[in-house]
Amino acid sequence: MSTISKVFESEQGSIKVHGIQTGRLAIKASALTAKKPGALSTLRSFFDKTYGAWMPVWSWLIEHPGGLFLIDTGLSADVLQPGYFKGVDLVSRYYMEKQMRYEITEADALDLQLQQLGFACEAIDKVIMTHLHIDHTGGLKYFNDTPVLINAREWATMDGSFTQLLPPRLQIEQVTLEQSYAGFAQSAFLTEAQDLL
Repeated sequence: MSTISKVFESEQGSIKVHGIQTGRLAIKASALTAKKPGALSTLRSFFDKTYGAWMPVWSWLIEHPGGLFLIDTGLSADVLQPGYFKGVDLVSRYYMEKQMRYEITEADALDLQLQQLGFACEAIDKVIMTHLHIDHTGGLKYFNDTPVLINAREWATMDGSFTQLLPPRLQIEQVTLEQSYAGFAQSAFLTEAQDLL
């Protein structure tokens, strides 16, 4: 179990950010260095015998004057259970089960780590998903009654994600990125103060 915390000051007050590590994963070295991600590079990785370095999987809790925001929900120890990927297509299931390595324990679970920080899952005001890969969606099962914000384009394409692995009762709110901000051509503000986007 690993967390890091940092406090920032804003015009609205203190903002505290907690990085919560929910395990680690390793993928094939060739997948890490692929110049063109996609089906062909995935198939090439099947023949690669070497794995890249272990990568930590992070979720981020933001204590903001406007509420508690959770960015991504990390990995779940469920990936280690036999049959977890059963409903996924054959090639993807093979990739997830044989081409990736997972290191996560029950103690790494997001709900337990939030409790260690003094927060119940029910206290989270919004969950914001950067995208829907399995190392970002593992803890969604703890947030059936919490609004889950996702870029409308990401939700429409479901690129590299598996709806069969998502909890059935999610309260998805699609966000359209209509504003430019600094170096970002598309963004959306998440707070009235426009200090979180």
